[in-house]
Amino acid sequence: LKDPENKVKPLEEVTPELESALNQVDRWILNELSDTIRSVTSYLKEYKLYEAAMRLYEFTWNQFCDWYIESTKASPEGLESKLPILKRVLKDVIKLLHPFAPFVTEHLWQVLGFTDEAESIVIASWPKPLSISSSPEWIYTLMDLVKDARTLKHEGGLPASQPRLLVETNLPEIRDYAWFIDSLAKVKTEFIAPGSKVPPSFSHSTASYTLYLPIEGLDVDAEIKRLEKELEKTYSQIKRTKEKLSDEQFLSKAPQHVIDKFKANLRAQEEKVKKLEARIEALKKAKVG
Repeated sequence: LKDPENKVKPLEEVTPELESALNQVDRWILNELSDTIRSVTSYLKEYKLYEAAMRLYEFTWNQFCDWYIESTKASPEGLESKLPILKRVLKDVIKLLHPFAPFVTEHLWQVLGFTDEAESIVIASWPKPLSISSSPEWIYTLMDLVKDARTLKHEGGLPASQPRLLVETNLPEIRDYAWFIDSLAKVKTEFIAPGSKVPPSFSHSTASYTLYLPIEGLDVDAEIKRLEKELEKTYSQIKRTKEKLSDEQFLSKAPQHVIDKFKANLRAQEEKVKKLEARIEALKKAKVG
């Protein structure tokens, strides 16, 4: 957490003044933390240990690590300003984890310098939800946008490591979070007005936004030709696999695990065909613009 001398203390409470200074990503993670505390506490009271552990895992890995920690690296306010929030979340996560891993959490409690609250995690207070207003609905739309941008980038297969992403949206609040999109989707976001002329692009639309990923740096004709060749090869593989699975002599003599493997290969080949056809169609559409 880049605080070797432990000078920065975990966030204790959210005052009105502090809340007004938080960006919506900060507010989101604190709301998710509070929901997790409520859920884990409830599950433990009912002795639903599996549900408690999975809820804590979901929050820690999929929300705190995957989304929030990554976003702080590019936050306009700077990473240092996020340390109190990061420490508060981490401290509460360690407390919630303590019933499942007492020795590990005790070690972390000591190493991370949380002994200001209690000498041992054993006597530390159980975490309580924070008093904070709920996150706006558009923050979840922003996260969906990031997911769609990642998918578009992956399917596009563009050579640039951080390609341009043109975003047309009817949610003005999202425009202040280009840094969030850039950081999480590894793109360079540019917001455009509705109806703007865009270059040939891969695109994806929802009710709230349309994404355009320009096909810059890609030889579209050569890529279509390569994919069509790969498609023909896959068609041939499917034909051979189907012939094998139609061979009564093979079916009567081959072990079941061998037959199952051929069936699994057929499903994988057919799925590959769908993806290749979709990519070829997307490239043709992008080329036309």
